[in-house]
Amino acid sequence: MRNAILVLLSLLYLLPLAAALQDYEFSYTEVSWQEITGGVVLGTESSDDQNFIDPAHPGGISAVIACGLTIPFDFVFDYQVYDRFGVNANGWIGLGKSSYLDEAVDLNSSTDHNPLSYTNAAHPHEDRIARIAGFARNLAAQSGASLRYEVIGSEPQRILVVQWKNYRRLGVASGDSFTFQIR
Repeated sequence: MRNAILVLLSLLYLLPLAAALQDYEFSYTEVSWQEITGGVVLGTESSDDQNFIDPAHPGGISAVIACGLTIPFDFVFDYQVYDRFGVNANGWIGLGKSSYLDEAVDLNSSTDHNPLSYTNAAHPHEDRIARIAGFARNLAAQSGASLRYEVIGSEPQRILVVQWKNYRRLGVASGDSFTFQIR
């Protein structure tokens, strides 16, 4: 497969386990694309603006707070330990903690495609608004599109990979095809 520019947010590999948020930086690497084909499929070829935050609803829901999907290892981000995550179809994920039970992941946002600048007044603590954006744009699935996640590697080098394949910008009828991952 041809080389692709990937946004590699492989924080588990690249950063110390306890790094402050200001220690993170954007980077990209040109590598051979490594598509994931296993794992859990989320949504359909008509997904648009869904939140995937409850394993009982793999087709997505409009709710923004739920129990979250399981990260099968502790993930440290900005000095916080996370074991849950949620996916927004618009190219970003939110992190959460199982200790919050049915409210483990909070994907509240001013808009679905502007997740990083939002602070939720109901949950003002950092551990309730941890977000990682791969694209953060008003995206929609299309024919041949898929959204999935999979844990790859073996302990202690496991990586959670969330992959958007063949998504397009909402409102663009043809010619758009974005495939990217958050790792």
